[in-house]
Amino acid sequence: MSAFHRPVIRLRRGLVPSAGLPPGQRFHNPVPGVVRLAVFAFLIAFAAMLLFVFSPGSLGFTRHEYVNSEVYSFKKLDVRGTFLHLSVTDGLLIPTYRGKQVSGAVLLGAGNFTLDLPAEVADKVATELGTAATTGSAAPSDTFKTAYLPLTYENLETLKDDANAQKKVDPGDAVDLARRVVEQNQAGRGAVKLFGVSRQFHAAQQDAVVLYADKLGQVRLVEAEKSVLSFSGGMVAASGGAGGQPNNQPSDTEHVFTFVNPGARTSFFHLGRANQGNVVLSVILFAAMAALLFFLVLVLTIDLEAPAVPDPGPLVDNPWAILALVGVDIALMATVQLLKAGRVAQAAPGVLVAGGAVALLYRAGRRYRRRHPWAMAVGFLGLTKANLWRSLFVGLWLGVLSVTAGAVAFPAGVQALTAKQVFASAAWAFLAVGVGRTGFYHGYVQSFLTLRLGPRQAVWATAAISGLAYMVPRLATAGALTLPLLLETIVVVPATTALNGYLFLRTHNLAGPVLSRSLLEFLPAVLKY
Repeated sequence: MSAFHRPVIRLRRGLVPSAGLPPGQRFHNPVPGVVRLAVFAFLIAFAAMLLFVFSPGSLGFTRHEYVNSEVYSFKKLDVRGTFLHLSVTDGLLIPTYRGKQVSGAVLLGAGNFTLDLPAEVADKVATELGTAATTGSAAPSDTFKTAYLPLTYENLETLKDDANAQKKVDPGDAVDLARRVVEQNQAGRGAVKLFGVSRQFHAAQQDAVVLYADKLGQVRLVEAEKSVLSFSGGMVAASGGAGGQPNNQPSDTEHVFTFVNPGARTSFFHLGRANQGNVVLSVILFAAMAALLFFLVLVLTIDLEAPAVPDPGPLVDNPWAILALVGVDIALMATVQLLKAGRVAQAAPGVLVAGGAVALLYRAGRRYRRRHPWAMAVGFLGLTKANLWRSLFVGLWLGVLSVTAGAVAFPAGVQALTAKQVFASAAWAFLAVGVGRTGFYHGYVQSFLTLRLGPRQAVWATAAISGLAYMVPRLATAGALTLPLLLETIVVVPATTALNGYLFLRTHNLAGPVLSRSLLEFLPAVLKY
């Protein structure tokens, strides 16, 4: 019987009731379960589409902000809002975009700013931040070299005309720096990655002016009907200095001040763009898309029979082996997070624990199967030819649909990245995340738990472990369990891991989960949203 006819015959037999047949002739009927899942998937997809069509803002959908290779130079620029006055000399202006619309601009250069706040707010700022905020004057002021301004297209053209800005032929490193500024602005502000695409979950997220000041740290100002001013990472006054004068010391505490702004509608920085993020609706949509993708995996693999996971023997059977490797992974990830290391260092933990798992399996193979020591590792990790092409096919669709239809964020184009940047993103996505982390958590952890708990229980247990491994390192740096971190820990990361784990369960081939997880990391890095 050919591979093509086997699923057709199984489907045809599934249409015939088997209850009246003798026990020896009864067979499993998959059709009723598939039909029920199809109806369920249709209903949740229809509900999710209604939510998206009638209230896209409530689902946290803001297009990804990106930077092109467009840079303008100027000699002097002055910008004045309701509470903020800033001035930059010999600077660069780099526009930012969402989709094809101007969303703001990054300013680079020698700048200074003054916050002309209401008297009661200025007193609170001086009390909490001390002389570091006042710098000898009643209004908080400081110098800076980098700033982000939320702008419309009209405001951007006004700034360019006022500053007599000229387009630079050779932007140099300005574009890379502006891209890092945009990424840093989005990080930690309620952003959660759903299938690789960032979503905002603030009750009312307004566009903010962000100043990276020399003494005050990161200063964020939202000029709206209810304005919000925050300081984080700057210098604060501490007692104990020489002559009774306070010492300025760095602080990790965020100081937030809110105040009413009667003239907000005439402010240069008040664009009226608000994102009313609703956590419940966003999680419902994410769950609906995840359920549809689970159904896709089932339909595309329903005729497959996954090979059994080989038992590695007592050498790897000890639960302390897996606990030790997971613990090492969490500890190393926490270390690189605390050190704020780059991507190369962040790739090391996944590669090391994956290498440790392979070493354990190879040692087990040498001890119990001396003629073929690699056979144990290959079969256990799912690195065989069994179901290879089907696994790759499903993994490809799973990764692409997760980032596009799964996240309801169809890309508007491709970012203008250099070949080096594309190569670096691909190396990180396919090697560090794909082969390293996915190979460890699905190939080793899930296979281990399959032999101890059962295949379906192993999928959910692996998902829970991956959520824990994601939370602990970030909790070590954040210091508090924020709403975005909680969502990613208990919903996003476990659901994504379970989805790839279900594909691994259906095929026991690691190629598909690796490809799917790599695309989740790579596509959002090169596409425009």
